[in-house]
Amino acid sequence: MSDPVASIQVEFGGAAAGADHLSAELDARPDGLNNGKTSFLPGETVYFLIYKSPSLKVDAVIPSAGRVTPGPAVGGVEKEADLVFDDADSAALPVPAVGLVDVIWLGTHLGGLTLQSDGLTVKAASSGVAVARVRFHATPEAWGLDSPTNIGEVVEFDIHLVIKASPR
Repeated sequence: MSDPVASIQVEFGGAAAGADHLSAELDARPDGLNNGKTSFLPGETVYFLIYKSPSLKVDAVIPSAGRVTPGPAVGGVEKEADLVFDDADSAALPVPAVGLVDVIWLGTHLGGLTLQSDGLTVKAASSGVAVARVRFHATPEAWGLDSPTNIGEVVEFDIHLVIKASPR
């Protein structure tokens, strides 16, 4: 049996480069919709989370096999990221945030952090070379992939998803 592999392709349409964000990840949270599972058997439903800028709407989630449907509301999700300040006063979060929870400076301290209106940019009180470990709240959309039990005679397979979004 081969090791499980997951793949998610994200596609943008109509948004200026760098102005909006769209990404997806398996819901691997211990208390999440997959109950911490990260590998699955054919025939199971697998939940993934889509993170997007508020200015975007998901137009389609297209699977190479199976069926995709909107999942239950997950509310706020707490995430953690290390932000790198490259002799600057701002850095980017990996997904849009709705609020900062906690900051730990790993070395040089650049002062208080402020989340900017785009939800991705975090601005420090001063410029410098630094790393900040930040916990923050995000609000993803949950989606479920119902996989088939087999594809023809194949019982071990990958399913590829393409997510299309456009400006609201």
